[in-house]
Amino acid sequence: MRLVQEVEVRCGKRMVVFDDSGHAPFLTETVRFVEILRGFGADIAAACRTSSASGSAP
Repeated sequence: MRLVQEVEVRCGKRMVVFDDSGHAPFLTETVRFVEILRGFGADIAAACRTSSASGSAP
């Protein structure tokens, strides 16, 4: 049973659920965990480049 049915996420944030992990998804779902982190890092880098190009502060 999935305990999290719906979560309101603020702009620029996201929630990732690792259904097959306990408290250590980096050990039990290593590949997916790394993919999620890399994607998150890429999104942050892109947002920083966009805000720098437009002249606004991050």
